[in-house]
Parts: sequence; structure tokens; C-alpha cells
Amino acid sequence: MTAVQPRFQQLMQLRPAIFTCRPHGLAARGDSDRAIQESKPVMLSGVASKVCKEHDHKLRHKDGPLAFLRVPRPSAVLPDVVNTQHLNCRAARGGCLDVQGLARFIAGGDEEDDRARPSIQGCLEDNMEPAVFRNIPLFSGSREVGQVKAKFKVVSPPNKKWMTGKEVSVEDKVFFDEKLLRKRFKIDQPHSLRVRTYIIRGLNISGAVSGYGNPYLYFMYGANKVSLEGHRQMQSVEPRYFRTEECDVNLPEQSYFEIGLFDYQENGEDLLIGKSILDLDDRYYTREYKLMMENKKVPIEYRPLLCETIDPNTNDVSTISKGSLEMWIELLDTTTAAEVPVSKLLQPPAMEVEVRLICWTIHDLQMRMCTDEYGDQRENISIRCRCSMDCRTYNGPQPKEQETDQHDSCVGDGEFNWRFVFSRIQVTKGVSIDCFLHLSVWEYFALARPNMLCETLVELKSYVKKVSEDGRVSFPLLVRHLLLLASCYY
Repeated sequence: MTAVQPRFQQLMQLRPAIFTCRPHGLAARGDSDRAIQESKPVMLSGVASKVCKEHDHKLRHKDGPLAFLRVPRPSAVLPDVVNTQHLNCRAARGGCLDVQGLARFIAGGDEEDDRARPSIQGCLEDNMEPAVFRNIPLFSGSREVGQVKAKFKVVSPPNKKWMTGKEVSVEDKVFFDEKLLRKRFKIDQPHSLRVRTYIIRGLNISGAVSGYGNPYLYFMYGANKVSLEGHRQMQSVEPRYFRTEECDVNLPEQSYFEIGLFDYQENGEDLLIGKSILDLDDRYYTREYKLMMENKKVPIEYRPLLCETIDPNTNDVSTISKGSLEMWIELLDTTTAAEVPVSKLLQPPAMEVEVRLICWTIHDLQMRMCTDEYGDQRENISIRCRCSMDCRTYNGPQPKEQETDQHDSCVGDGEFNWRFVFSRIQVTKGVSIDCFLHLSVWEYFALARPNMLCETLVELKSYVKKVSEDGRVSFPLLVRHLLLLASCYY
């Protein structure tokens, strides 16, 4: 592009703009341009060269694979499908939820101290080997009154001395020998267990009837019920609890474990949103789960909250899911539970974003509303621009409503060169945010109240989230926004 081309003249009218010039015929080289900029105290982007060098060094040597994207790096040619390095997908920093001290590894801790807890889809029992015993329900008429845990083996052809054979496994010898069975599942087992339940958050939680709900947690240990009504979250579809609940239980009397959510009602009885049921006996005696406990790597599971509904026309009972709970459960011996520290549940830290809006000029301002006491349109007016921030997580020192200086003798055009700054807008991963900018133009008088001429509302939700996820300054917004009766460049 040359300076005489019309495209270059159009770019000159869009401010702010940065241009670099080279001799005719010399190709652009990004590496050489960056080296020249880094040799100066401040780069063309306005960022100090020292800050850019430290940021690049951190991404290259300190953050490791977390500094890259989850997709292969873009290239001009298709990657070799045989080369595994090109097809290696790396985890993104924005896709990590810090619930188990992953920030310590990023900050420069020991590389072996990576406590990123694994996660699975659905319930943990659906992703492990089957339970040791089979649950056989007991009925009184059509009502279930209990369960019997049993294990059986079919031997064909019949052989009463099959236990003395060489093909009998060690597991069969334990289960089908009365003394060994009693020793393993009664004498050698702890008298009581401590149940540690870690609840991170709820996902897509609906109300008990419809719409939004006021969910709070409850637990059932056998017949004992624990409700956390005081920790309810009003009008939330993604309640964030980050809570640990402990309780000592006796097996098998309290092997029935139930966790769910109630919908808090200001007037009337609280309604059940959904629940999830777990047999602690089956989980504790599963060999795979014991290995997870020994390695301290019990994965995060997503337990669905099920609710039974009755069709008023046919009286048929159906089960629907009203969301899920992101959580995991640890089962510990009560006598040694105090020696095992509780895993810390910390919410992801809020990223603070700063919004800077520059009002350069006002063009084609309609003055039909600017009339005197006789109804005649005034020849010139005095105007100011106002900008207000509407965001619940805005904690900056600047006022929420700011205005420019006054431009006198305006006949339709005005120049301000004014910058509005709104700092410390907190954006937390997984938390909904509403961020709006209200722009308006006002006519000012010496002895009367100002009169608003035009306004607009700019939604910055997507821009604020993009900056917080990428962790770097976003590109300047050179979008022309139309007001009701005027145009404002920002």
C-alpha cells in the first residue's frame, strides 16, 4: 500500500492509527520489525518493551503447555498426519478450572506437584468395575422395604468340590468361605467411616416448578438429614457452592447416601428440585475406588439430579433430570481421617478488566430539538458527552457516570478528544456478567437544566469476556456506533 492510494487516505481518517513506512519494494518482516521495537523503551502499541519481553519469557519457559491453545497451531500448509507433534492438542489456560491448587503449579512450584484433579463424564460408579455385591430388593406387596447384598456363582456341571480345584480364583475363595468372608468384610473393616463430600457447583439447575430456582443443598445419611438452607443462592441456574461437608456414618446401617437440591420458597414449603442416590457400601468395597483413594486422585463426577413426575392424565411416573452437581466423594476411616487433610476448594480468581473509551468527534448532530422559547431553532449550542457504566461487578475508583468538557458554539460537529476509563471490572470464569455502556449527548445551558439530545446502549459482555480469557489487551474497537440522532466514534 502506498500513501497515494485511496485506502490509505481512509485509514488516516480513523483515529487512533499506527503506520510503519518502508522503502518501495522491501518486503515486510515481522521478526525484524519486532526486534527494532524491542530495542526502544516503548513499542508502537504503547506497551513498554520490558513488559513484552517478560510476558514472552513467561509464556515460553514458565507456563509450559498451559500457555498454548487446545488446537494445533495454525500454519500455511496442512500438518503432517504422521507427525504427532503437529497433532498434539494442548490444554488452554482459559479452559482450566482451578479447584485443586493448579495455580501453584503455574506460579512456579514443583513440576511433580500438579494437583489438577481428573474428571469423568456422569457418575463414578458408571465408569468403574461392577460392585462387589449385587443388590437384591425386598418387597412387601408392591412396596420396597429393603435390600439384600449377595454374591453368587453358577457352577456347571454341578460339582460340590469345586472349591478345592486349581482353577478357583483367590476372590472366589474369599467370598465363598464363611471365615474368610467374615474376616474381610466385618473384622478387618473400620467400625465407622467419614464421608467427605466436595460440592463445586450446580450446572443447568432449573426450578422445582419452572424457570429459575433458589437452590440449596441437602444430604441424607441413612435416615439422618442435613439441610443447608442458609446457603441458598437466589435466582441461580449455576449455583457455585465450593463447599465441603463431612459426616461419620456406620456401615451398613447408613450406606444409603442421598444428595440433592431444594427450591427455597418464601411462602410455603420448600420443593424438591432433584436428587442423586449412592450406595456407600458398593463404592467403598470397589477395588478401583480404593486405588483412587490411596493415590489421592478421586475424580470429579457430574451426578444428575433426578426428579419423578406424574402425568395427570395417565398417572404414569417418569423421571427427568433437572441439572447436575459437579462434585466428588472421599470415604475415610474415622480413626485416621484427621491425618488426611481436606482438599481446598477455591473459586477461580476474578480477572480485572479495564475499559477505555475514547470520544474523538461528533458529526452530523441534528439540532431540531434545540429551540428557544419562541420555538425557533438556535444557530449554535453547547454540548457535552456522557458515558455511564452499568455493571454489577464494577469496583473501580472512577465514578460510574463520567462526562466530557463542554464544546461551545456547536453547529452540528464537535471535537472532544476525551477518554473515559472504567477500571477493575471483575470477570470470574463460569459466572454470568452483564456489562453495558450508556452513551449520550447533552445540550447545556447557563441557567437551566441540560437537555439530552440522543443516546445509545453498547453491550460489552462479549468483549470483556474475551479480554479476561485471553489475558491480554484486546484490539481497539474502531466501530462506528449510531446514536438516535447523532454518530459517535469510540
